[in-house]
Amino acid sequence: MAATSGPSNSARIELDIVFPRNTTYNTMTTPPIVLAMQNAPTAAFFDYDLTWDLESDSFFFLSSTFNTYNYGNKFNYTSGENAVLLDAAPPGQKLDPGHYTLAWQLRSSHCTHDGSETTIETGNVASGTLYFTVVDDKSGTDYSLSECPGYLGSFSAKSAMDTCPEVIEDKVEPQPCDSRLRDDQIKCVESYLSGETDMSICVSAFDDIQSGDKVEWKYADKAQANDNAGGSSKNTNGSTSTSSSSNETESDEMENSSDDSPSQATELRPGFVQLAIAIVVVGSLLSFVQ
Repeated sequence: MAATSGPSNSARIELDIVFPRNTTYNTMTTPPIVLAMQNAPTAAFFDYDLTWDLESDSFFFLSSTFNTYNYGNKFNYTSGENAVLLDAAPPGQKLDPGHYTLAWQLRSSHCTHDGSETTIETGNVASGTLYFTVVDDKSGTDYSLSECPGYLGSFSAKSAMDTCPEVIEDKVEPQPCDSRLRDDQIKCVESYLSGETDMSICVSAFDDIQSGDKVEWKYADKAQANDNAGGSSKNTNGSTSTSSSSNETESDEMENSSDDSPSQATELRPGFVQLAIAIVVVGSLLSFVQ
């Protein structure tokens, strides 16, 4: 089915999942959560808040939030209009056999217009749940970032220039493969997760990583120590977790929905916000010319 065009001024934000997917994996240590966001500068302008929670059927729990204000301490970098959002379990954390649920909520302030009245709401504009299983008999697949991502969800706004967007029906066909990571981006991500970020690769992989920047996960020392001790280390800032062993499994599936819940936020990456501001400037100039 061909993609359906929206209004000429409209904006569409798509969220895709690079890892994990709704499939069966072999047991792994310190797995990453790798998300991709299309039209990320506009999402930043809309002041988005993305929260995810990973839990199992036996008390494993991991949670984190990405938003417009915490770029300074998160792996949340862009190439063109696509962003890669990365987080992970603490160094040495193991996913035991069992069934896992990854739930996510994308929130943003948005407005509803009814005649002369405007209602401002803050809550979910998209949300969903992804399921995957982990086995210890080697019958599953291994960790990989090279495949075409899976579609999680999206929302469309009537105008990309509205500080309080009016959410409209999303009629565009998902294009998750547009979020596929390039080889240099994969190498950057994996070096970051190892605790020794290869800046020469990361500078070429992402537009908003500059030479001289400090792109380092706050658990880098623990990751290196764990790796030197024979373990596998991957993580980023701001996640929390608890765990124990897992057992039962059930069928893999994905669900998408909408809901309402409050937003939250914390520190700015100025360069990224400038991209969002540019959207408004260009839109204003176009309106003046017309």
